[in-house]
Amino acid sequence: MEQDVQEKFIDLLNDSVAKNDFKHLSREEFWCKVSSTYPKVAQIPLREGLCFPSTYLCECSFSTMSFMKSKYRVRLNLAADLRVAIAKNEPNLELLSSRMQQQRSH
Repeated sequence: MEQDVQEKFIDLLNDSVAKNDFKHLSREEFWCKVSSTYPKVAQIPLREGLCFPSTYLCECSFSTMSFMKSKYRVRLNLAADLRVAIAKNEPNLELLSSRMQQQRSH
């Protein structure tokens, strides 16, 4: 690190407002807020943290896939099932069911 960045980092460590924000905000919110006051310091964790989410998601996906593809479920087609299993979005079941046509009785 440059001397200037090191000094700014020390200032950030001793900033009582930043300490309070760190305790109460999420990591992303904290670094976004700090980036206006300490832009050079905030660039480092934002830049270094980018590789972690993609690696983490890969590992989670692989674990989910290996669970779904156990010896008891070998014949599953994983494409759609895996997409649903690792998605973070909750489906709106009421909306989906309202769009479906009811089956007629015979």
